[in-house]
Amino acid sequence: MQFVANAVKDLLAVDLYDWLLFLHVLSAFFAVGALAALWGLILGTRGAAPMLDQRSAMTYGRTAGILVGVGMLGAIIFGVWLAIHEEAYQVWDGWILASLVLWIATTNLFNRLNATTRQVAGAAW
Repeated sequence: MQFVANAVKDLLAVDLYDWLLFLHVLSAFFAVGALAALWGLILGTRGAAPMLDQRSAMTYGRTAGILVGVGMLGAIIFGVWLAIHEEAYQVWDGWILASLVLWIATTNLFNRLNATTRQVAGAAW
C-alpha cells in the first residue's frame, strides 16, 4: 500500500511543464501513428484482391481519421500552451510560427483529401 501512495505522490509531484510536454508529444504520436495506419489502409485496399472488405476499411478509416484529428488538435493546443507557459519560448518565435503554418497547411491538405475521398466513395461513405 505504501508503494501505491509513493507512486501517486511522485505522479502529483510532476510540474505543469512536464505534463504539457508529455501531452504535446503524445498527441503528435497519435497523429503520426494514425496517419501510418491510414497509409496501411490505402495499401491494404489496393490491388485485385484487397485485404479488407469495404465496410471494414470504412470503419478502420473513420477511426484512424478521428485519431489524426485528436492528435493534431492536441499537438497544437498543448504546443501553444507550452509556448505561453514557458518564458524561454514565445508564440511569435520563428520556429513556433513555422510549426503553426505547417499545421494549418497540413490540416487544409487533409481536409481537401477527405472531401475528395468522400466524393469518390459516394453514398457508401
